[in-house]
Amino acid sequence: MFLAGCGAKDEAPDEDKKPSTKPTTKPVEVDDSEPEPEPEPEPARKPSKQIQELLQKHVGRVTSLTYMYQDQTIKPEEWETRVKGNKMQVKLREMDNIREDVYIDNIYLNIASKTAEGFCERTVYRCVDPNSPIEVNFKKYYRKTPFEWIN
Repeated sequence: MFLAGCGAKDEAPDEDKKPSTKPTTKPVEVDDSEPEPEPEPEPARKPSKQIQELLQKHVGRVTSLTYMYQDQTIKPEEWETRVKGNKMQVKLREMDNIREDVYIDNIYLNIASKTAEGFCERTVYRCVDPNSPIEVNFKKYYRKTPFEWIN
């Protein structure tokens, strides 16, 4: 009887052998030209004629507003804002710590004199003195009103 078979020869891997392929490198291109100038931003779009007419109808007739305000500087918080004439009230969603144990949640701004006073009016928080105003930075709480945006 004669048996024959085919198979791969078992050999121990030769650890001293180097890989037969060389690593390839790509040449790095150096850009000696000047960088392209930044494109200029598009000019602000003007409201359509219909919207301008609608806004002009109500100029002087609307004297007060109440709205929610949110922007990137206070995100994710929203401020409930009331405007009447040159007076503005900003009601904060969260208490703002002014110093040590002094917190405020309502700010009253005088737009004409650019002054602001904060009060702690929230009932769930024990305020040191809810009736005493605390002078605060006008610029920190003032945001343009819709009246200013449309003019």
